[in-house]
Amino acid sequence: MGMRATGVRSSAGMDVMGRAIAAISVSAVALLPRPFAFLKPALAAFWHELTRDMGGRYRPERHYMRGPGPKYRAKHGLPPL
Repeated sequence: MGMRATGVRSSAGMDVMGRAIAAISVSAVALLPRPFAFLKPALAAFWHELTRDMGGRYRPERHYMRGPGPKYRAKHGLPPL
């Protein structure tokens, strides 16, 4: 009778060899080049610029006009308030 190779089973049911292969695979994937990694900061900056003013707070000083000031009144001969 021939011997059949079986791995040592862990409590989770995954054998030691399977865990080793999984660990090597994950670390190997981390070493692969990422051709589009440089796009992430560029896209983030573009999105920030695009959405910066969409949900901005109301700033009354940007919209509120008080009317002509004292120099305008003096120049055009209007009475001071």
